This record gives sequence, structure tokens and C-alpha cells, in this order.
Amino acid sequence: VQSSLDHSFKLMPNVDSVSATSGSWAGGNLFKISGSGLLPDGGKDTVLVNFGEYPFAMGCQVVDANFNEITCVVPDFAVNKGDQVSMTVNILISMGYDSFELVLPEGESQYEFKDELTPTISSKDMTNVVADSVVEVQGSGIESNVKVYLRKSEISRFRRRNVRRRRQVSDDTLTEKPKSWFDNVNWKCASGYCNNEEVSSGMDAQPSQRSERSTEEEEMEQIIADEFYDMLLNAVCEEDVDRCIYMMKSDSKSVEKRSAEEELLEMSLGELHEAEIVSVSTTSVSFKIPTLPAGKYDIIIHDQDKGNAMGSIGALTNDIVVDSILPNIGSVYGGQVITISGSGFCQDTASNVIIGSSICQVLSVSAGSITCITPSGTDGEATVAVESCSLSVSGSYTYSLSGSPEIASISPSSMSGAGTVTLSGSNFGSNPKVKIGKYTCAVTASTDSTVTCDIESLPGGMYFAMVNNNDFGYSSTATFESILNINTVTPSAGSFGGGSMLSIDGTGFDEENMPSVTVCNNACSLVTVTATNIVCITPANDAADNKLSCDVAISQESGNVAESNAFEYDRSLTPMINSLFPLRGGTGGGTQITISGSGFASTGNKVSIDGVECDVSTESETEIVCFTNPHNGAIKSAVIVEVPTQGYADYSNVEDATFYYIDRWSSIWTWGGLGTPLEGEYIVITNGQTILLDTSTPILKFLLIKGGTLMFDRENPEIELNTEYILLVEGGKLEIGTEEEPYDSKAIITMHGNVRCTELPIFGCKVIGVRNGTLDFHGSHVPVTWTRLASTVTAGSTEIVLTHPVTWKAGDQIALATTSDRSSMKENEEKVIASVSDDGYTISLTEPLEYQHISISQTFGDQEVETRGEVALLTRNILVRGSTNEQFVEVLPACEQEFNSGGAFSDAMQTCFAGKFGEELGSDEMGAIIIISPKYKDQDLVAARIEYTEFTNVGQAFRVGRYPIHFHLPGNMNGSYIRGNAIHHSNNRACTLHDVAHLLVEHNVAYNIKGLSFFLEDGVEQYNTLQYNLAVFTRMSNSLLNPDINPASFWIVNPNNKFRHNACAGGTHFCFWLRPARVPDGPSYTRHYCPFKVPFDEFHNNTAHSMGWYGFWIFGQSNHVPYDPHDGDESKGYCNGNR
Repeated sequence: VQSSLDHSFKLMPNVDSVSATSGSWAGGNLFKISGSGLLPDGGKDTVLVNFGEYPFAMGCQVVDANFNEITCVVPDFAVNKGDQVSMTVNILISMGYDSFELVLPEGESQYEFKDELTPTISSKDMTNVVADSVVEVQGSGIESNVKVYLRKSEISRFRRRNVRRRRQVSDDTLTEKPKSWFDNVNWKCASGYCNNEEVSSGMDAQPSQRSERSTEEEEMEQIIADEFYDMLLNAVCEEDVDRCIYMMKSDSKSVEKRSAEEELLEMSLGELHEAEIVSVSTTSVSFKIPTLPAGKYDIIIHDQDKGNAMGSIGALTNDIVVDSILPNIGSVYGGQVITISGSGFCQDTASNVIIGSSICQVLSVSAGSITCITPSGTDGEATVAVESCSLSVSGSYTYSLSGSPEIASISPSSMSGAGTVTLSGSNFGSNPKVKIGKYTCAVTASTDSTVTCDIESLPGGMYFAMVNNNDFGYSSTATFESILNINTVTPSAGSFGGGSMLSIDGTGFDEENMPSVTVCNNACSLVTVTATNIVCITPANDAADNKLSCDVAISQESGNVAESNAFEYDRSLTPMINSLFPLRGGTGGGTQITISGSGFASTGNKVSIDGVECDVSTESETEIVCFTNPHNGAIKSAVIVEVPTQGYADYSNVEDATFYYIDRWSSIWTWGGLGTPLEGEYIVITNGQTILLDTSTPILKFLLIKGGTLMFDRENPEIELNTEYILLVEGGKLEIGTEEEPYDSKAIITMHGNVRCTELPIFGCKVIGVRNGTLDFHGSHVPVTWTRLASTVTAGSTEIVLTHPVTWKAGDQIALATTSDRSSMKENEEKVIASVSDDGYTISLTEPLEYQHISISQTFGDQEVETRGEVALLTRNILVRGSTNEQFVEVLPACEQEFNSGGAFSDAMQTCFAGKFGEELGSDEMGAIIIISPKYKDQDLVAARIEYTEFTNVGQAFRVGRYPIHFHLPGNMNGSYIRGNAIHHSNNRACTLHDVAHLLVEHNVAYNIKGLSFFLEDGVEQYNTLQYNLAVFTRMSNSLLNPDINPASFWIVNPNNKFRHNACAGGTHFCFWLRPARVPDGPSYTRHYCPFKVPFDEFHNNTAHSMGWYGFWIFGQSNHVPYDPHDGDESKGYCNGNR
């Protein structure tokens, strides 16, 4: 069709002809529709061909479709025959997702099933067959062009249903990459500027999935990919005829038949085995059974013009048989290759052969034979049991002791190195082979009673020698020894620093499987190994002796040998390294380092760092100056100085001689010489690169850690990283300190952005996102993150006494919890420490307290109850914060009336909008966030070890999922933890666990948090431990979800977690809220999990006071139900069991 407006073309599907208009009632012949434009959008699976209309409609299975032709298999219409001699039905064809109806040429739109075109079969002369059996099938209407196929009975005739695949529609809000970010972005990296396409390829925008694609899904993706070209061709041909013709000419795929008729039949009928026709008449056909695996086979009589024969005569059973076993006599020592001939053996399943009670190792299997190597046996006849196709059959084999090869003697029986061996005995045969252990002894002469062969130098040890008679099998064995010994070791003395090139001469060394060499039980690094010589580099030895004698030992697979006192460490031969300056430099090389020490050579010294040579510029006996060369990646490694004839230098202190290859942020050479990162730039740290952040940064636009590592420099007293986005992909790492060495300087990460920012898919903005990588934040250890008052303090006091000694410092910020009534939230106070007493119990404040905070102990009967106000440290040396947007900052005056906690549920009037508690500072409530969200759960793609870190101005109001610390669908987080942190002044919750298991959350302080503080989200979270956490001033929020209007400090939707030693105070509503649900929420939804029936793992020693509503509340909403714990099990989602 041509458009009159734009002269473009749209090629409509067109049919020129069909291959047949009539055939057998039993169908089975190929029906071909020829024309053009016959492959629709969606491929052949969206082509539907029906013969007949309701109630007689049957599908013609489409086995092939391309631009020019559709091929399907005519359905079996015999079920509709009855007494009719013929039946004419309409042919209906629909194509594509929109079910376009294809019009057939006039006179070819119907198909007639006719008796006269239907061969019939009525009987067969046998049921059980083997290979070469001749079967005769009786019937009528059989013609000379008939073919006979056998098909496994269990194979479905139609292996795959044609289903219309629905067009896939993507969620643009999740999968589109914002073009304003990544189109034409200049990413700065180690080489200067990186290719934008390569960098952005790792920024996967797909939403998190619960698991990886199944094999079936991957196969479907492959099917779609295979059909893509045909769909593309069809789309082009609908719009551009010239381009269509060009593509058809340039790719034979679109113009050639893709399958021969036999292949197409097999696609529809399953795997077919064609039988050889012996004779044919109009009333019978005889055929020979091919060699087939055992099993039941349907007989298909197929006329290529008419279709299949009609009738049911039952299946043939092809049996498994053994016709012969050759050779059938052999050695009692086994080793003979035998062939079991017959039929019915299966190649696609395991076939086993047992002779007597031992396994005959199978070498090959075909339908007609099995070959295997005989095991050893006893003299006489043995049963051969063959199992194949889940069937068993047997034969016999004879072991002959008198005919078995026998070794009477071997000479020599031991040898050092290579040589000639003679074996004497009987029945060696005409062309014997000899093995000594696994090694071949090359035969030079042989008779039936003697064999002479040459053996190479063997690794020292004991071996069995054996003769293989090719006609009869293995012989008995004789023992042979290859001698392992050490003759000399040179040099005999060297440096305590190691590095001496040790040469060991001897015999029997294993040059194939490398031996291990030790000097004083320390590994000597191998250089070369031959049968008679080993060269290795001596290890360092940290002994304090002036001299130390050592054994040199060789250990290998075939044996061991040692030489006593063969090498001596000598202090007088040991050069020493005392110091190194500087201790670090870039991976690009070029750093001049000075090595000071003693015992160096005046010339010829060699210096290396982790295998990379340092070019010596000047040298003397006490000092070496060299220039580093490039190194692949960051590493800490001790400098090695090799002194001629003496080996390696030792170290006075190895730490003082350790060089750190590291790329520093402040070096222009880290960035390809183009200068350090500037404000607004996109920065990427790629795989294999580690960058040391040794200076504060301007405000970057984007920091992408794509497989590399960014580490904060602990030698700088204070560093601030400023950026709008941080994203970790492909195993990227962001590191501030380590578990072993916590960070002891001041580190600040300030995330920038405002409410109008462009959001990353999944992660949003002003975010540290982890898609595939690791966060390691390890601040200075704080032994006591919160404690309690030892005595009551009154309003106006500037000194408080604690129950536990603390390590807090002057200038640190602390919070004191209210100890008053349910509406006393404003009595939660923040103060600054002026000083701490030497014993750590007494703290002086810079300003007096405004309210009283009590600490009392009361006795009720024999039970003592302590009521003491909590005091928490808010300051840490690692700080994560959001920038403050000054244009939104304003002073919010105190409400005229005091806050009343009953206002939320309307049993008292709400006295102040949004729960303001005294005078406050207003903002855009757009803080920093951390989101840990892998593409697949339970795959160990992400890790977060965050401890002793401060979070403030965090969380984003009016944005679901934008929390200070948010674990989003990661599954098992064993090894990760949230420990000892202070989260305060959050606009949206504190720490969220969403579909998380095995996470440790402990010793954290959450203060002044809007909404639910410690939040378990969907109801499938389990095996987590929340302990020793303090939540003070969890406050209502009108900018989040309904539960945040009346929030809990601990929101529990799955009790199968440990809650112990936690405390709450001064919150507007609840400490613990157990909200039972009938089924999990959100992406974790399933009908096969019952959170409301899950029992508590542990709930122990948790406390609450001065809460607006309750310390512990059990209440459901929405799909939620009363809590009803059962003793069910996890495998059934706890939906089973009893109360």
C-alpha cells in the first residue's frame, strides 16, 4: 500500500498459494502457505492456523515461518469422522499480536479430509522386536511412496504449544537512564577521560529482583533473540520495499528453506527413526527395525502426498539383547578391552557393565554395542550383567589364570635416574607394553617370557611394574624403586633475609608434579626443577641468632628426603634495611625513594617492590636511591633489596620498609595529568584502581566507583568528600578505615542536592547507592555509646554523673532523654560537653539543663526497679550528612499550647501541626541517604559494615524509601552490620531492613527521628539481631505514610528476630509496635507465608518510658490480623502448626 502523502510503502501479508487442499483424515502432512510478509511481529509463535470452526476446530501446528512461507502439520481429524466419507473445513489464519486475519486465495481457503486419500492400518504381525526384525503391517490404501517412522511412545506428538506472547512493556520510570545525566558526559578517570558508553554500561537501572532468571527464562530470551532478525525484516518490509528486497538478497536466511521436510516432520512429531522398507503393496508394508535404544515405539505410516495412515495397532517393544562378547576370555588381572554386541543400548542414559561383582569401565556406547575394560577376576566363567535403558540383560566371560601374563622377576629392582629394565615371566604375548606406575617403559625387545624396556628418570619412590598383553590383558605386578636422594647443597650459608639461590643436586626429583622444598621448615621458592637438580630461593628467617643451621627437606608425591644441617643462616652475611622514605607513591611510578641500612654492595644491588623493579640511581653500602616503576593496582609491600652473592636484606622493622603503591586524589597523575577533579565533574574509579582520598573535594556532580576502591587517608587530620551522587557498581568499594584499623582522623561525607534534583532509578538523589559493592565505614571505637544517669539532675545543672565510665570528649554533642510524662517530648535535650572527669563518670556541660532528669531506684516487694534517664553520645569522627539549603531555613516558633500525645488518634485535640515541640529550625527536609540494593537477592552482591559513624540531616521527607540507612531487598546480609552509630535529626526514619536476613544492628543511637526509627518492612525479615540500641524522641511525621503519623521506635512485622537490651524514651507514640500481617507486603508478597503466625525468636530485657502512647503495642492495619503465633516451620511459611 502506498501513501499519497509521503510516498512511503507498507507491505501487507499476501498469500499466493497453499500446498494442498485435501488429504488423509489422520493428517500429518505438511501444509505450506506461500506468499510474502508472512512473519509477523512476535515471530512464528504468534501465527495461528486452525482447520475448521467450533465445535470442530483443530490447530495446524506451526513448525516454521519466515517472510515467504508458513509451514504447519495438518491436524488429525479422525475423531470427527464418524460415518462420513469426507469433510470440508475452513482454514482460518491469524498473525501477530493484533491477530491480523490472513486471506487465502479463492478456492484454497478450505481443506477436505477424504476416505479415498486416507491409508489405513489394521494389524501388525509382531509386538516385541530387536534390531533387524522384519515387521509387516496390514491395512489398505497404501502406496509405493510410503515411509515408515518409529517414534518413542512417551514423546508428546506436539512438544510445545503455540502461545501468543504478550508484548513486553517496560516501566520507563525504572528502566530509562535520565538523558540529562549520561548523554555526552565526560567521565574523569585514571587515564584522563573515560569512554562514556563503557562507564555508563555498569549503571544498571533495572529494579531489584528476588532471584536470577531461571534456565527456562534464559532459553526464552535466546529464542526471542534468534527470531529477532526475521521480525526486523518483516518490519522493514512493511515500510520500505527497496530496503526489504536488499535485505532479502543479502541474507540467505530469509530466502532459503530453513528445514527439509523430514526435519519439519521431526519438529512436529518428535525424534523419528526411519525404518528400511522391505516391501510394499496396497494392503501391507514390511519394514526392518533399525538399531534403536530399548523402549516402546509408535509406528507412523506416512504418505508424503496424503498424510498419515489412520488406525491404532499399538506400539512395538524394542528389547535389549546381547548377541556376543568379544573377546570372551582374558586375564584374571583384568585390563582387556571387550565389545558387547547386540541392540537396545541407550546412549543418552548411563549404561553399566558388571563382570562378576566388579565394574567393567565403559569406554563407549552405541545402540548396537558397548565397549569396556575388564576388571580383575577369579579363574573361571563369570556373568556379565549389562544395564541400559533401565533394563538388564546378561552374558558370560571367562577369566583364564593359565593364560594370564605373569611377572616372575624385575631387574634391576631399584634404580637412580634413567635406565634399562628387564622383566621375566610368561604369557607376555607378541607386542607387550610396560608401565611402571603411571609411566611408560619403552619396549626395546620382547619374547613371550621376557621384556626389555627403557625407563626415564622417575620421581623417587616405590612403584608397581606391569605388562599389558594386548590380546589378553594385564599381568601380575612387581615392585620397583626409583631412588630419591640429595647429594650436595650450595651455597651452604646465606642471609637471614633470604634470597640466596640454593642449588640442590641429587636424583629422583619430580619435575612433573613440583616438589616442595623447605629450609628450617620454611618454604624455599622454586625456580627450576629437573630430575637431578632443584634451584630455589631461600626464605627469610626471623630468628635472633647470629647463626642458625637448618635441614633442607624435599617433599614430593612419590616420597620425601632431607639433608641435615645443609644450610646456615649467618648474621654476618645479612644486609639490613633500617628505613624507607617516602613510604608511599603513585601506581604510575616515578617516585624517588631512599633506602637506608647496612651491608649493601657498593654496586649491583637490585631493588623491587611487589615484583616491580625500582630503578637504582645511586648506591653505597649504607644507602640506595631508586625510582619506582608503574604497578598494576594499589598494594602495600615491603621493599626487597637483593645484594650480590648475599641474598635479600633483612629488616630492622618491616613496617619502616613497607612502601604503599597508591594513587592519591590530590595528584594530577592520578587523573592522567589533566588536573584533579573540579566542581561539577563526573568522576569514575574503575576496576583495579585504588585511590586514596588525601584532600577535601569540591562539590562533585557524580562519583561512580565502578569496580575500584576509594579510601580515606588516615594521615590527614580532616577530609571532606562533597558530591551529589555516589554509586557503587561491579564490586566497587568505599572505605573509611577497616575492622582491624578503625579510622582515627575526621572524615566527612556531605551529600548535596535539593528537592528538585534528578533522581537516579532505584536510588534517588543525594544518595550513596550500592548496587554491587561494599561500604566499609569504621570510625573510632566508642566503648559506651549510651548509658544512664547515676543520680537525678535538676533544671539549671551543668554537671551530670553516669552509671558507666565513658571515653567521650569535650566538644562532643550528647542527648538526654526526658523522664517526665507522656507529653514531655520537649524535655528531650541536646547539650555539648565541656569536660569529662578522669574516671569518665562525670560530665560537665557548656550550658545548663532546662529540665529535670531523674535517676531513682525503687523496691516493690523483693524486686528492685531502676528508673534512670538515658544519656547518649551523638558525635562520631566519621560524619555522613546532607547539605543545608539555606533558602529553605527558617525559625519555627513554639506552639501556643503544649504537645498532647493523644491528638493523633482523636481522643484529644492535636495542639500543633506536624508535632512541633518548642522552637525549631525548619528546612526542606531533604537529607542524605544510603541505599543498599543489589539486582538479585541472596547473591552476596552487596556488603555494608558501618560502625561508629554519625548521621545527621539525613532522610528525605515526602519520599518513600529514602531513609538514612536502607537495606532494600538484599536478602541474606550475614557479615554486614550497623554498629555503634548515631543517627539524629532525620527527616525520614533511621534504619530500614527490607527483606533482610542475618543482619546485626547493635549499640546504635537514634535521636530526633521523624517516623518509624528501626523499621522492618514487608514481613519476611528474619534471623536479624537488634540489640543494645537506644531510640529517643521518635516523633510523628505528616510527610510519610500513615504509620509514621503515630510511629514506633521499633516497627516489627516479623517476630522471628532477636530484640534484646534495647531502650526507648521520649517518643510521641510507641516503643515497640508489633503489627501482625496475614501475608507479606510489597515486593515480598506471597500467599505462602504467614507473618501473623510467626513466633518471637527472642524478646528480652527491653525497656521504655515517657512514651506518648505505649511501650509495647500489638495492633494490625490493612491486610493485618490479630497476632496468632503457631509452632509452624519456615518451609511452609509458618502457615502450619498449632497455637
